Amino acid sequence: MMAVGLWKRCHVVIGGYFTPDPRQKNPRHCRKLECQRARKAAWQREKIRGDPDYRANQKRCWQDWRKEHPDYWKAYRQCRNILIRQVAIGISRECGT
Repeated sequence: MMAVGLWKRCHVVIGGYFTPDPRQKNPRHCRKLECQRARKAAWQREKIRGDPDYRANQKRCWQDWRKEHPDYWKAYRQCRNILIRQVAIGISRECGT
């Protein structure tokens, strides 16, 4: 018979199975980067939905970041258009250099 900590559980995020860390009481996510990112994103969505102070702070942080980086989206679109053109003609180079 296997110890409780060694049972495989179903992935909540990406499906499949993983061996939970025996130090965790009720693990629902594995250590894969994809699962950890999904876990954090879900936590943030819930926190923003349920905590008005957190939501206000995040909004202020987003606004401050946009003020500090006013040309971000313009540069992003230019870079993306360059990459799209390069892919169309078969060139593979990174943007920004």
